[in-house]
Amino acid sequence: MKKLHLLLVVLFITTIAAAQTPQLINYQAVARNNSGQALANQTIKIRISLNASDASSATTFYSETRTVTTNALGLFNVQIGSSGASATYGSISNTEWTDGSKTRFIKVELDVNNSGVFTDMGSQQLVSVPFALAANTAVNSAKIGGRTVDSVTAPTNGQVLTWNSNSSIWQPSTIVTNAPVIKQFAGQVPNPIPTSPNWVFVGATQSITIVGGNKFITGNFSASLGTNLGTGATVSLCACWQNSSGGSITPFNPTNYPEAIVESNRRIVSYNGAISLSSGTYNLGLCIRNNSGVALNFNDYFSGYMQLH
Repeated sequence: MKKLHLLLVVLFITTIAAAQTPQLINYQAVARNNSGQALANQTIKIRISLNASDASSATTFYSETRTVTTNALGLFNVQIGSSGASATYGSISNTEWTDGSKTRFIKVELDVNNSGVFTDMGSQQLVSVPFALAANTAVNSAKIGGRTVDSVTAPTNGQVLTWNSNSSIWQPSTIVTNAPVIKQFAGQVPNPIPTSPNWVFVGATQSITIVGGNKFITGNFSASLGTNLGTGATVSLCACWQNSSGGSITPFNPTNYPEAIVESNRRIVSYNGAISLSSGTYNLGLCIRNNSGVALNFNDYFSGYMQLH
């Protein structure tokens, strides 16, 4: 039979609230011998362990050993987690108290003779106190403007809270902006441009991906074109698109694009127009169609942009 008794155990858990809260647990008990007499004014050693158990195992996540002195009634007080322990194991400040899958226990051992031999006085389950219950309510029922915040959906990087009026809850969502996407184009016009009735891209194309339905795209370009063969050439300028997988080059305005006579003194030819494209990935760029048999071999520079709305 154990020769010691611990009575009047009082616990106040203060580790569940915010980081500013002291990471301490108050513990108070009366040490008595087997006859029920208080161990008055006696220096003893106490070892307190905090254990967590789930369905399969139990582990000690924090333990400390202290020397304490009882008062005339055999009463002693300690603050678990405070300074002054002669030996510790683990960290009480890093303890995960909110994992509901585990039950927490406090185990107490006494060494009344200071011999290094501890007597197990048993374990007791740690349960909630009013302040901890209030903290749990605050964590699980956070509100903004009196309205509940979703505590289930995990946010991803860059998301913000938005109000969902259908569910009456604040929820994480991705910021959607309506800022247009602008693609810039500039470079040297090739010499010569083929004499072909087909549209050909001038310079490098740029890829763009459309998600979520039709998007409106505008294009504005200008190019300095010429021929030194003494005969004018009729050319057309237009913004064009092509499926990323290849296929035909299609002008934004198949039946309405400007035509110009280009001669040896070079001529600035310009274009602006728009098209609506559905979801997909496309190659975009400036294209020219040479409508005559005269080569464009006296060309200069082109520049422009396309804007996705």
